Amino acid sequence: MEDGTFILELNNEPVLCLSVLLTQTKEMSYLFNFIKNPKYKKVNLEEYGKLLWEHCFKYAKDKGYKQIICFSKNEKLTNKYQ
Repeated sequence: MEDGTFILELNNEPVLCLSVLLTQTKEMSYLFNFIKNPKYKKVNLEEYGKLLWEHCFKYAKDKGYKQIICFSKNEKLTNKYQ
């Protein structure tokens, strides 16, 4: 998505990506497509991931959205970000 997809870069290289889907109602927005560059598979980017999530939350809030929700098939991610 052109407006709502955010890419976190380290040393000019994309490492994390997360998208915010804004709905027609300001009651709900969604987070999806949380991806990590495979080159960084064994690198702990948790602190950067948190910054990216917070950026996306702020983005939705600044646009007037009251809630943001994320669905994940990955049980570890679901438990971690719940």
